[in-house]
Amino acid sequence: MTDRPLFTIRMLKYVVCWLMLWQDGTVGGSIFQFGTFIKIPPNVKWDEVLAVLLLVLVLIERSVTYDFTLRRSSYSGPFLLMSSFLFVGWLRGCIIHEHVGIVMEAHDLLAWPVCFFIVSNAFSDPEEGPLLFKIILLAMLPKCADGLWIWFFSSDPTKHWGVIQMWRDGYLVSISIIGSLLFIYYQGTELKKLKWTMLISFPIIVVILIISYRRTATLATIVSAFA
Repeated sequence: MTDRPLFTIRMLKYVVCWLMLWQDGTVGGSIFQFGTFIKIPPNVKWDEVLAVLLLVLVLIERSVTYDFTLRRSSYSGPFLLMSSFLFVGWLRGCIIHEHVGIVMEAHDLLAWPVCFFIVSNAFSDPEEGPLLFKIILLAMLPKCADGLWIWFFSSDPTKHWGVIQMWRDGYLVSISIIGSLLFIYYQGTELKKLKWTMLISFPIIVVILIISYRRTATLATIVSAFA
């Protein structure tokens, strides 16, 4: 009797996670963004709203399966190391300027561990791992549409600093380009549709990287491609 509710909850979970990965941005005017039509408090972001909704769906799913175990991830160590680099950079800036300030990225730095914990436990079933991989890659398609619409139709002057500017967006572009390059060597049949979707979208993704002007994402993409 619980199979159908569980199936529905998981489908909603996948859709919300996919939306969370590409909704919201720092450049306005896109018809693909909820924020263009639905206003929320200025200090709240749409990806954060979707992250909370994802957490609620995970809690409902766990109440149905009676599985309340918390997943330990092998990425916790690298994640902590990356966070320590950001902290050291902030501390060095405070020492140089002899002033303790709150940088813009502090909000994202605090949000990362929370979102990481939610997603890690939302896909705790080993069978869901490959599905999360697909969701991450396919999140780039609406983000490309988002960037193209902003470039051609948005009147927001900040677009001249890049059509997509969030750290998350730069990651999506980079991982999609590297994923497309890896798919060139893929000869299997299970991911055949995903392979051709990414290869056909590859030129558009590269264009979005160019007009996003994200130097870190560009450098990361080049280094990862050679690696």
